Amino acid sequence: MKFDTIKFLFISLAMFCLGNASAQEFLQIETINDPQTQKYMLGETVLIKRKGSEDWEKIKMNKFLYAENIIVYDGGFLNINDIEVIRETRPAVNVLSKMMMTFGSVWLVYGLLSGQLDKDPVSGYADLAIGVSTLAVGWGVGKAFYKRDYKMGSRYRLRLIDLRMASE
Repeated sequence: MKFDTIKFLFISLAMFCLGNASAQEFLQIETINDPQTQKYMLGETVLIKRKGSEDWEKIKMNKFLYAENIIVYDGGFLNINDIEVIRETRPAVNVLSKMMMTFGSVWLVYGLLSGQLDKDPVSGYADLAIGVSTLAVGWGVGKAFYKRDYKMGSRYRLRLIDLRMASE
């Protein structure tokens, strides 16, 4: 009974004190004819490429200026119209790729060692096939699915969104 009261008071206090949550301000990538959007919250780090540049730049979004469509970050400010590409990485795919490549390498080494010790070429070929194919699939998964680039233009566009309620 006492624990429930404390929990209720804590949740109530948190709801009333938080007012403007940063999760209500974000940079949104919209795809033409697709209701699904990709959102980057205020405070997140984004990997971008500016128009006319070949270098990738990692910025941490600190503040949005909605009227001017400007992102303020540690190194200055950036108009969203100057962003040519946003790159999204998938760490889980990278982990899966490395695990598969490690498994394939270990299978290959142990298979070659056991083939040399047993003097049985048939099992050596099977181990070689499993190891090499797992290595190739792991490498291919990493290359194909680790990064995704959103190139702004006819298909993707950027928008700054503010869903905070005005407390004025």
